[in-house]
Parts: sequence; structure tokens; C-alpha cells
Amino acid sequence: MKDTFSFVPQELHKRFLEPTHRKEHKKIYLDQFDEDETSSDSNSDPEETKPSFVRTLFSKLQFNDTPPPLPTEEDTRYLSTYGVLVNKRIGEGVSATVQLIQRDQDTTFAVKIFRKKKRREPLAVYMKALTSEFCISSALKHPNIIETLDFVRADEDHTRYCIIMEYCPEGDMYSLIKQGTMQLDEINSYFKQLLMGLDYLHSLGVAHRDLKPENLLIGKDSTLRIADFGSADVFRVAWQDHSRLSDGLCGTTPYMAPEIFDDKGYWAAPVDVWAAGIIFFCMRFDGVPFGSAQPDDINYPIYLRNRAFTSYAPFKKLEPEPRSILYAMLNPSSQQRITIQDLLNMPWIQTI
Repeated sequence: MKDTFSFVPQELHKRFLEPTHRKEHKKIYLDQFDEDETSSDSNSDPEETKPSFVRTLFSKLQFNDTPPPLPTEEDTRYLSTYGVLVNKRIGEGVSATVQLIQRDQDTTFAVKIFRKKKRREPLAVYMKALTSEFCISSALKHPNIIETLDFVRADEDHTRYCIIMEYCPEGDMYSLIKQGTMQLDEINSYFKQLLMGLDYLHSLGVAHRDLKPENLLIGKDSTLRIADFGSADVFRVAWQDHSRLSDGLCGTTPYMAPEIFDDKGYWAAPVDVWAAGIIFFCMRFDGVPFGSAQPDDINYPIYLRNRAFTSYAPFKKLEPEPRSILYAMLNPSSQQRITIQDLLNMPWIQTI
């Protein structure tokens, strides 16, 4: 691992270090889960019980402003179904914390425990955010996507909800970057795996919209898993021929594409491409090329001025092929930004 790139401002570098060929994939149909269907994964269903109420939501949830049906006490099972909660946080965000739950000595799950509903927050709005995340993430089946297993209530407080996920004991990309031990071939491998996971998502009409090293987990055999679909958006469903624009300020500032800051509708898939480019730079140089893709950032205007001449100083240490790829991924025009599919077809990527 090379030394931290000196071009990154010290205050930004500190903030980063101290947290925070193409296949045809099965399309997502919201009614693909029958209400009487049970999981075929033996690890995901520790006992013979009725399916979680969210299975029903697949046939009812609409990805618009219509609130999903609210759960009832009878429809839901509880966190203890999966084992004993370990009192140790392995992740924390604005809307939830992540802990471990252990069924036995050899079986451990990660559990995302959502915050309580705020006093003046409508219940339908609160539940829509939770169930939408589960409905999207649990429909995704790919080696580079975290496996989401169930949606349950917390035992001690029935007004709190949890998502059960596979546990990746190797940690996340953020921790690997901090360790500074990744070799170049490892970085390239993780980068390609990230692109393959995004190719799968985009083929289904799903964009993540909050890609960052903390949301990339490392599974067995150094397999990268994209996690945390709390900001994900379905920009195209199975019966649609055209994508729709996304909206809303979401993501983590250093990884957010410039169009997100414009307070207008934007195409969601190119947003993921931009974030993946920033992540690739982070893996190579243990920092970010600029603090924010906005005109008031110290370094971003310098990047824009030098991009046309491919002479931005932070990129000069990259080899010619990845350097050109990074410029293509960090194109300030979302309509001209390279797609994930085109990236995977590039000769340099195919050699990884």
C-alpha cells in the first residue's frame, strides 16, 4: 500500500481515517414472492414458522409515495428466533445500529436494529423506509451483495424493527484501507468485484446511492459484499422500458456525485459509478481526491480545470489504464459518465 496521498488536505484525510461477460439477470417483480412461500435457506429459517409479514409486502409495496401495509403483532416474529443478541456494536449510523446475534457456536448473524419512530413522525412514513429497504435488499441474490434474511421485531421493544443479514467476520473495506496492507492485485480484485455487484444491481433497476468503504464488507475468501440499502432506489421496475429520475440528497459527501447537490432529479445509476471511482482512489491512496464535488470545495474546481488535459495531480501516480478509467468514472456530466457495463468490457478490467 502506498503512503497517504499528500494532495489530500490534512483535515479531510483525518475525517476519512476516523469515521464515518455481462449476464442477463432475473428481473425484480414485486409479486414474485407468494404469501405461502417459505425460505429455502436452512440458515435463514431456524425453525418451522410462518413466513415473515414482509413476504406479503412484496406483492403490495409500491416504490412511490403509497405507504405499505402496517405489520400486525400476529404477522411478525422476533429477534430471539435467530439466537442471542451480542451486546457489541459492529456498526452505527443515523437510522440504525448493527450488532451480532449468535444462534450457536458456529452460526452468527448480523442484525440491523432501527431507531425508534420519532414522536411527530407518521407511522406510515417510518414503516415505509424500513420495509422498502428490506424488500429491495432481500430480493438481491449475488455473490457481491450482502445476503438479507428476515425482518423481525425486537423482543424487548415491539415498536423497534430489525433486519437479519449474513455476518462478514473479515470486516469492511474502510478497515482494510486503514490497515494499509492491501497489495495492488487485491485492490484491483476488490474494485472489479464492486463493479460486478453494481452491474447486477443496475441490471435490476436498483441503485445503491450510498456507496463508501464502510458499506463494502469482506466475506469469506476475500469476497466483497455491497451492504446497507437504506438509501437504495428502484429507478426501473420489471415492466418498465425506461428509467425514472431519482431525487433527494443522499449519500456521504466525499462520495456523492455533483448532480446530487443540484437539488434536481438525477439518474441514479451514474451516481453509483461516481462513488465507485472515489472508492477506487481511496483504496489506492488512502484518501479522497477532493472533499466534495461542489464549486466551494478547495480541490474540486482544480480537478475540473485539469480534467480536460488529464493532468489532475492526484491521478498522476496511477498507471495509464486505471487513470483513464478514473477520469471516465468521475465525469462531471452524468449523461457522459461511463456505465458499469462499459467498464466491465474494458480490456484492463477484463484482465483482473
